Amino acid sequence: MTVVHRRKARVAETIDAAKAICAEGDVTPDRLARIELLLADLAQEEDLFPEEEFGLPADETLRLYRVAEDSDGTFALYLHIANVPAEVPPHNHTTWACIAGIGGDEKNFLYETDLKSAPVQVDARSVRKGETVSLMPGDVHSIRAVGDTQLKNLHLYGLALEKLVDRVFWSEENKSWSTVPPTSGIIERRA
Repeated sequence: MTVVHRRKARVAETIDAAKAICAEGDVTPDRLARIELLLADLAQEEDLFPEEEFGLPADETLRLYRVAEDSDGTFALYLHIANVPAEVPPHNHTTWACIAGIGGDEKNFLYETDLKSAPVQVDARSVRKGETVSLMPGDVHSIRAVGDTQLKNLHLYGLALEKLVDRVFWSEENKSWSTVPPTSGIIERRA
């Protein structure tokens, strides 16, 4: 069985299990914690995401590869790769999200905010190999790739990034929140 076939099978198994958890009722932090475990198991199989297919040149900051997504845009799985240093300011997702580390070190800073005033940091979590974090639709976080190793994570979202039209990002320079267009430039790697 080729890497592509093995990846397709493992990704389908992971997403089917995540769907079963979501089918139990409303998405809750406890249900997301269970999905985090599924994603962490998949992230342990680093050989499913080889450099030849999921690389990042040294002259680029980051890349997002779409690994899976349902036809209605739900259960979208991405491989996120970033060269160090890389930073994303405080932002929301408007959908649930689970992140599992494959390599590198991503600092996640979690905030309280009403999306009208400045975000106030309330927690910080590292996502490294074997570690995870999840976010509810209203949660706000920022990320920073640190250390000297390229960052490589799996991100599973309740809805595809291109469909997230009401996301906001904090501008420290302007001291304000602004709506950003949906993410684009995602590289297709669905099997």
